[in-house]
Amino acid sequence: MNLTERAVPPRRIAKSSRSPEWVLFGTLLVLFNVPLLWGGWLHSMVFFPEAVRNGEWWRVVLHPFVHLTWYHFLLDAGAFCVLYAGLEEESRGRRLLVVAACAMGSLAMALVAAPGLDTLGLCGLSGTAHGLMAFSALEAVSGRDGRNPPQPSVGKGGSASCCWAGWASFGAVVAKSAVEAWTGEVFFQSLHFGLMGSPVAVCHGGGVLAGISMFALFMKRRRGKSAGTNRPGASWSYQTATPAAYVRLKFRQRAST
Repeated sequence: MNLTERAVPPRRIAKSSRSPEWVLFGTLLVLFNVPLLWGGWLHSMVFFPEAVRNGEWWRVVLHPFVHLTWYHFLLDAGAFCVLYAGLEEESRGRRLLVVAACAMGSLAMALVAAPGLDTLGLCGLSGTAHGLMAFSALEAVSGRDGRNPPQPSVGKGGSASCCWAGWASFGAVVAKSAVEAWTGEVFFQSLHFGLMGSPVAVCHGGGVLAGISMFALFMKRRRGKSAGTNRPGASWSYQTATPAAYVRLKFRQRAST
């Protein structure tokens, strides 16, 4: 590592380049939630199947950025921003692709499995945030540090803690989404005091499935591309392994320690 790399870590460089994305997200969130200031909400951007069939296609793309109350806005937008900031993926295009996939996965699941969507509609970033949580948790499990492909051995200390935290987060978001899809109610729904409208619980599962799918897709696409960039002696990484092979290796490592 040369002096320049020591002075400005590559991970910091990757995260400092996210300003355009924050400008985009911030602008959309502000513009589409201004009506909250006087107790209203932007009905023209909420996803309603009938409206989309009538040609209002923009609802498909923009509905995640609309919220019904200030509480709904703070909860969803806050979680989304925290999770997006924590993504280790260096490519802006792939980060935005993950967001888009999680949003569309959430919408697709609602269309397939949510009764009454024609009258209830769909809006908010909760499904997208659940997908980002699943994706971010898998990044933590993989041991990515944003600089070099990780080594197969986790070792002790921070890396192992990060790996276990990733598994715990992944298990929690998958279990939560599965229970919500089964029961049709979001966790602690009674504690929201009606400030969330009528939550479409099943959309969280769609976001999680999309986040998992995108992580697996990125792993597959990187297969074979890291052969010339891996550190000397590194013969295996999450980038060159299939998802199933990676999970098997992690369990063998845990069993051997």
